Amino acid sequence: MIYLVTLLRVLQDAGGGSLIDRARMFTDEVPVPINYWTAWFNFPAYLSATVALGLIDDRASLAAVVVPQLTFLAVSSLQVALIAMGLYWLVKAGADASHRRG
Repeated sequence: MIYLVTLLRVLQDAGGGSLIDRARMFTDEVPVPINYWTAWFNFPAYLSATVALGLIDDRASLAAVVVPQLTFLAVSSLQVALIAMGLYWLVKAGADASHRRG
């Protein structure tokens, strides 16, 4: 969601043409507005958004703007949930091990 808001904010300041026309100019470059940190941390989500954009033939359509954003959001949310689940498992395993010792 942050990425979509960032994209819309940049496009609002760009001027010239409708908002959706200005958003379409980005679909030839990258599927989502992203910086280097999030590119490394969310690489699976970025890759899935790139694949989703590649499957859309009409880059000037609304789908070319929205679908990669939603794909990125879904995959990055799943990634964060898996990381949280892994951290929970590690904390629980550590607590169980400390209870067994003493």
